[in-house]
Amino acid sequence: MANDPVLIAYSVTRRRDGKSGWKRIGAAYPHVAGAGLTVILDAIPRDGRIVLLEPEATDA
Repeated sequence: MANDPVLIAYSVTRRRDGKSGWKRIGAAYPHVAGAGLTVILDAIPRDGRIVLLEPEATDA
């Protein structure tokens, strides 16, 4: 598994004030066999929805 994730996993919830709350819950890394990704989650969202985004420079 590579050291740096290629995607960051987030759980997104709607707050009472109408804004979205984003919580980082894991990351995806290139698979050692080449094709595909290995996803490692620290939590599972209650609604089952996971958003994967490319990491920003501040995610280091």
